Amino acid sequence: MTTNLGLVLGGGGVVGISWEIGVLDALAQAGVLDPGTARTIIGTSAGSVVGARIASGHDLDTLVQEQIAPPARSGQGAAAAPDMTSVMQIFGKLMTATEMTAELAREVGAAAMAAPTGSEDAWVASFDTLLRTDDWPDADYRAVALACGTGERKAWTKADGVPLARAVASSCAVPGLFPTVEIGGERYTDGGAWSASNADLLADEGHDAVIFIGPIGGFLAGTPQIERELAALPTERTLAVLPGEAFAPLRTKLMDPAFRAQGLDAGRADGEAAAASVRSVLAG
Repeated sequence: MTTNLGLVLGGGGVVGISWEIGVLDALAQAGVLDPGTARTIIGTSAGSVVGARIASGHDLDTLVQEQIAPPARSGQGAAAAPDMTSVMQIFGKLMTATEMTAELAREVGAAAMAAPTGSEDAWVASFDTLLRTDDWPDADYRAVALACGTGERKAWTKADGVPLARAVASSCAVPGLFPTVEIGGERYTDGGAWSASNADLLADEGHDAVIFIGPIGGFLAGTPQIERELAALPTERTLAVLPGEAFAPLRTKLMDPAFRAQGLDAGRADGEAAAASVRSVLAG
């Protein structure tokens, strides 16, 4: 089994977090994958939360129990009455594009900065509680965000010297819904605005295998982004683990913590269904 794995965890809201934990738990229970052994973990939005916890050594049993427990107060950083029109306009523009460009990303960034949202301080502070640690993991963990001004992707790492909670908050700042996050004089929004996966960031890094786990394969028109990104990697040992039909009713509930347990169950079922394929990819 490969020890040179790139694990990519995608976006999908609070229900996406629970779904990804369910997938990982099922794969671990099947003896197929210990996510903590991945050489690199790239997390975008929801995946940045799960990735940070895994890379920091938090065990899956703990993560599962957190998803089953009653949800804490949610919505920190969102406006009291979020303007979903802004969110739909932003993602509507993305879904009609055939490729992501810096120009389009700057448009998204400008819309994100202009949208009415809640407090940036409250939004960032909520991740101190969510991540259960103040320290960056020593593992090669990266949280992907989008620079609003330049339209460039940024994969935050420990070397950047940015507080972990602030980096992950920037990766999770859904444009139009949550506040953009200031880091180093630039404002950042959800890395999922560029790509729900960002697996192409592993190009030319020499991983033997790359596995994407996420409830969303991409927003752009035409071929799903995750298919394009995995096809562009130098290794043929790639796999995208995406939701099955049981997840379909949850697609409109991604930001509702009341549906975390259902997301967890759907993730476990999808992880069990993907176990043989994951084993094959890792075995080479």
